[in-house]
Amino acid sequence: MNILVAIILWMLCITPSLAEPPPTTLRTERLQPKAVVMPTPNATAVTSNKLSRLRQWLAHGDRILESDTPVLGYITASIRGHDVISQGDTVLIRYEESLPIDTILDVFRSGPVLNHPVSGEFLGRIAFRQGSVRITQVTPQGILAIVTTSLQAILPGDQLAPPQFINTDFTVHANAANSMSGLVLHIRDGLEEAASPMVIAVSVGRRDRAVQGLTLPVYQAGREQSVEMPLQPIGQAILFQIGDKISFAMLDSTKMAVHRGDRVRLH
Repeated sequence: MNILVAIILWMLCITPSLAEPPPTTLRTERLQPKAVVMPTPNATAVTSNKLSRLRQWLAHGDRILESDTPVLGYITASIRGHDVISQGDTVLIRYEESLPIDTILDVFRSGPVLNHPVSGEFLGRIAFRQGSVRITQVTPQGILAIVTTSLQAILPGDQLAPPQFINTDFTVHANAANSMSGLVLHIRDGLEEAASPMVIAVSVGRRDRAVQGLTLPVYQAGREQSVEMPLQPIGQAILFQIGDKISFAMLDSTKMAVHRGDRVRLH
């Protein structure tokens, strides 16, 4: 028995310990997270984007017709008898003033009449630009013109006027010389509600000392059982085309849908 015990002890001394794992050749490393730096919005770039959108609307050429805006002419027919007139077509027009060859005229179609929803006062009418024509020939029978631009379908009866020149060199700001208040009168394309960056018409204008680029807060006035509730801010609108009593504005930011009858107000 003593011999057996001695043999076992001798074997344990020369055999590597089973409790210790053999050394490994693999090296472990602690992974370090990599930070990804994303570009932050640049205020100048955001402002530039706003101005770009506004200038696109101005270039489109929709206009505000005041109560004293004269209608000088209209398209009577297409020379080829087309019911729908497009770019490149020659048209016969009537115009109240003499026109030199190569004169450019805007073609527009009268849109909705806008009255003040409370007082009923006539504020103006929106006119949608359809395109442009260039005078090519003046004859005793009438004036001929070629359609140089067709933004939408042009029809006989569409009206004509000299191109409107609106300043496009302005900045977006919130500085007003006085307080002003108005209502959302119209949403472009006749929609029932609007959100950023759609265009609306509001009942503020030159008579309120409104200027291009002015940012107005938009409010939703709640009503409950004929009790007027506090105004709730729902967005901002940038005025970009100023009429006497009506202005076009682009919704810059909205928390919820804007509807006709909502208010713009600057204290």
